[in-house]
Amino acid sequence: MTIFWHNHFTSNLIKVLPPLLYQQNQIFRQYGLENFRLLLFKVMQDPAIHLYLDNQKNHKNKPNENLARELLELFTMGEGDHYNEEDIRQIAKALTGYRLDNHSGKLIFKQQSHDSSQKNILGNVGYHKLEGLLDIILGHPQTALFISRKF
Repeated sequence: MTIFWHNHFTSNLIKVLPPLLYQQNQIFRQYGLENFRLLLFKVMQDPAIHLYLDNQKNHKNKPNENLARELLELFTMGEGDHYNEEDIRQIAKALTGYRLDNHSGKLIFKQQSHDSSQKNILGNVGYHKLEGLLDIILGHPQTALFISRKF
């Protein structure tokens, strides 16, 4: 399961340093047989995925959609018409403010870097941050179908 999840939640040594990849690997080992919600929350709170998918370049005045797009296309719903480009833009805004703390090696949230505007994600309007965003995605029926099919 560790290998399965490492291939599912893609990252590599080219962009992410070995200690952070090791930390990510430990998440797969510890939570890989737990429910998908818990695993997804842990992975999305891990700095390796944010570094690999360029979330450090995601700023409230210039959102970077890389992590948002992969969160939907690769990690939760798969490609298709279950979401649109505006959903991806709104998710990118919800993911602003999350950064690697170089001292602790952990993901931190910087409110001053976060786009605190109201967002409409998959028809859910609100002031979304990471946790609420993940609950919205996990609540969509396509997420369960996609993960089940992947297994």
